[in-house]
Amino acid sequence: MMRSDEFGDIRWRALYMLGRDEATRILDGMLLMGHTFDALVCRGNLYHQSGDYASALACYEEAATGEPASGPLALAKGTTLAALGRYGDALKDYDIAVRTLPGNATLWNNRANALAHLGRYEEALRDYKTALRLDPSYKDAWCNRGDCLLRVGRWEDAVESYERAVAFDENFKRAVEGCAAALYLMGRAREARHYTDRLLDIDPRHVNGWMLRGALEALSGRYEDATRCFERVLRIQPDYVEGWFIRSRMLFAARRLEPTVRSLQKTL
Repeated sequence: MMRSDEFGDIRWRALYMLGRDEATRILDGMLLMGHTFDALVCRGNLYHQSGDYASALACYEEAATGEPASGPLALAKGTTLAALGRYGDALKDYDIAVRTLPGNATLWNNRANALAHLGRYEEALRDYKTALRLDPSYKDAWCNRGDCLLRVGRWEDAVESYERAVAFDENFKRAVEGCAAALYLMGRAREARHYTDRLLDIDPRHVNGWMLRGALEALSGRYEDATRCFERVLRIQPDYVEGWFIRSRMLFAARRLEPTVRSLQKTL
């Protein structure tokens, strides 16, 4: 016959894996009575999933007390530190995790993201390459690699990387936006317009999509059309100061001076 403690252990683990709120209540009760390593890690994971990164980090740090270095725990802790913007600290945990999880594509992708945020782009690109060697269908790594290439001005390579991501998910907004932005920077307006239109088909309220379309209209000298694009931006996000400023520039280019002055007032 199953013991009551074994029953309780299996029950909270099953509820946790199902993502049930009841798992949170059980874990909190367990931690009040005296924590266990697994309960702390799982509670930290739940905090992380809810966006409470500070509480997640506290759970992971408590779980690590007196425990040998654990690859999965170091990965979870590093990911939480990165979410808090502490990329240097995150990198230290990723370095611990990689010793025991060298075949984990998510780890290499996350480590690359931390390096990119620290401005260490060439190292980041090497880590993205490792992640994609381990999992060639990892769309997020393809997209993140594209972002990194975009930052270092390798626009052609960035487009190729974004397109690989889109090949795995045609509705991947961030990758479609990346394609549009890189092609715009390369002066390939027709192709940029194709991806911008695609982005707005996926999400008609995508602010950056309308910003890019407005920029493309302005590039072609269609300032009235560009103005309408920026007006769409401002209907979606009325407090977007940069949107008001760019709209003012388009109005001025179209020699609509009174609306220009009114629009500029919104930036003050």
